[in-house]
Amino acid sequence: MKKVTVIGLGYVGLPLALTFWDAGFEVFGLDVREQYIKELNMGKVKMAEALRGEPIESILKKAVKSGRFHLTTDPSIALDYDNQKIVLTVGIPLKNNVADPTDLEKALQTLGVYIRKGALIVARSTLIVGYTRSFIKPRLEKFSNLSAETDFDLAFSSERMAENVAFEELIGMITPVAGLTPKATQRAAELLREMGVKNVLEASCPEAVETAKVFENIARDVNIALANEYANFCTAYSLDTKEVLALVRTHKRVSFLHHPGPGVGGHCLPQAMFYLKPTADDVGVALPVINNARIANDNQPVHIARIATKWLLSKEIKNPKITIIGLSMKDFSTDGRLSPAIAIVEELIKDKNLNLVCWDPICDIDISKYCMAKTLEQAVKGANIVIIAARQQPIPEGISSINALNGISKPGLLLDCRFAFDRDEAISFGLEYIAL
Repeated sequence: MKKVTVIGLGYVGLPLALTFWDAGFEVFGLDVREQYIKELNMGKVKMAEALRGEPIESILKKAVKSGRFHLTTDPSIALDYDNQKIVLTVGIPLKNNVADPTDLEKALQTLGVYIRKGALIVARSTLIVGYTRSFIKPRLEKFSNLSAETDFDLAFSSERMAENVAFEELIGMITPVAGLTPKATQRAAELLREMGVKNVLEASCPEAVETAKVFENIARDVNIALANEYANFCTAYSLDTKEVLALVRTHKRVSFLHHPGPGVGGHCLPQAMFYLKPTADDVGVALPVINNARIANDNQPVHIARIATKWLLSKEIKNPKITIIGLSMKDFSTDGRLSPAIAIVEELIKDKNLNLVCWDPICDIDISKYCMAKTLEQAVKGANIVIIAARQQPIPEGISSINALNGISKPGLLLDCRFAFDRDEAISFGLEYIAL
């Protein structure tokens, strides 16, 4: 039976491991978090994913029971086989906007001890540009006493999946890959095809794929910054943001413009620039457009909080209540990492005169320090301002009925950062409406 090991079982690694299992592999999942592994082995996971309509929890339970899906913290179990196929999804977090590869280095040190001749290692987490060759290769060679050119194969393949559609995009998106040698490229491409990837694109070198990956994320970050500036102008100029953007998109050469919103969150887009910057600095390339877009998106939650507080001052409302709907980094997500909604909350709680209430039924961050409502109705009741920072059910995709906000005070302000409600309906309901 075909075997594969996935190292790192987070938002990328777990769906990836389950996709291999679904394709008929015997899968070994390795992660350092003991409690997390215990929960996974019990079929407990908090991700908003589904495979062919079946929730990830159900798929996980089936995989564990199948006898060919092994989740462990013990590398001697996860790597104890010949002809190793190893996919590395250990990320590089940022600390004060500087990439910290400590976790990756520890993983490479562990992996190096267990690499056997003939192994294939494919890195799939976002890397600092150049890291497959300059960071991963020398460390694996040092810890294993083997050569990446002759004893084992090393490649990089970018991860293009988005949360909520991970299973679909893992196999449905064009997937670039490149190894240190033509043989490594060929073997990595074949592994991806065996996993079920429909279109594997073999590139010339890992550096090309690494650069393309961060450019993809940066392009979206810059696009959103532009859309946010449009929205901020429309709001200040008393125009309907949705109407203006709909007019803009009728021009066929700018129809690509993203929706504006409360900012940019998650692990990918806000951090992409900082995986490019070290290499850009090395080769003497400044990144003024990218840098300014990143600053603009970081400032968007502060801008939204100021719109809310300015409106309250204009109405002279005493003991005001502001409700934040959705704390996740995007609609219908469990992921609270770097969420702009959290940034809005943190900005508003600086004002001790505000009664701030939040509602999000599935966000995976520790929300105990926030004043959380148990239901949407409880959150909205008596609110002077409702900020839609991220949609969660029962607020569906598309346009929601304004009746979902029954109980809001009037006069009230609906600050809709996700285009979840209709402007005219909100105004007819007795609310002021701002779309961002």
